[in-house]
Amino acid sequence: GFAYDPLFYVEKYDKTFGELTTDEKNECSHRRISMEKFAKWYSESES
Repeated sequence: GFAYDPLFYVEKYDKTFGELTTDEKNECSHRRISMEKFAKWYSESES
């Protein structure tokens, strides 16, 4: 991870970002969330 990961607390998991597993980090990922929103928008606009 990044040097600042231990500084950010993720309330949902009661851990710092540095303590999260890869799967937990992916659930919080702004990139993943953005891609899911884009995919939904794109599939709806194809109709």
